[in-house]
Amino acid sequence: MRKIVEVAVGVLYGPQKKSVLISSRPQGKVCAGMWEFPGGKIESEETPAQALIRELAEELDVTCRSPVPWFVMEHEYPHAHVRLHFLRVFDFSGEPRCLEQQSFAWVNEKTLPQPQLLLPMVELVVKRAFLPDVLVTVENADSDWMPPAGVCVGVVDDSAQARDWAQSRGFELVDIQMMVQDGLCAMLPAAQQKLCAVIDYGQKEVLAQTRVPCYVRTDRAKVAQELQKFLDEGAQGAAIQI
Repeated sequence: MRKIVEVAVGVLYGPQKKSVLISSRPQGKVCAGMWEFPGGKIESEETPAQALIRELAEELDVTCRSPVPWFVMEHEYPHAHVRLHFLRVFDFSGEPRCLEQQSFAWVNEKTLPQPQLLLPMVELVVKRAFLPDVLVTVENADSDWMPPAGVCVGVVDDSAQARDWAQSRGFELVDIQMMVQDGLCAMLPAAQQKLCAVIDYGQKEVLAQTRVPCYVRTDRAKVAQELQKFLDEGAQGAAIQI
């Protein structure tokens, strides 16, 4: 069995979270010219956040502040077995510029390069990057609840299409189902064909363990005041029931 290489990966958001940054692999490296998220190997004694801050300065000349842990996923390439620690970056200074003879681009789901030009999981991660900040489960469609101004909300139902959707996006429902069995989350396929985990605040350590984005369940009256706290602690956002 090959040694697992720990890698920090940064998902940098553009203004109003409308795009994320990807960069090309420099010439002379494995998979040169392919598009990926910026980042690099986690050195001894570094945390994923520390490694990412260093790598973004070395690759793109930007100063990253407070990267937010998101999720972890492993992938086995022909040349290496890597464990990818994805962190979201909402706060950075400096204009990105290429310091390693690579290119970069701001993209969303509609403007990604062709799949054959992307390293594995880039397309999957871009889809996850634009999940809404607030997930709503609806019991009564006549509710008068209104989301906080400027907050992106996704509505969730009990669609039977969850398994097909999950497999088409490159991960297995068993990862979430095991958490459901342990009472840590609920499996909630969304009307917008998004899949995630919803946890109680008391189990927030799950945020660092799951392979899918997590939402923290909260009271609808507290969404506006607690949303940023959940984001800072690594959650995709808040989940409420109306």
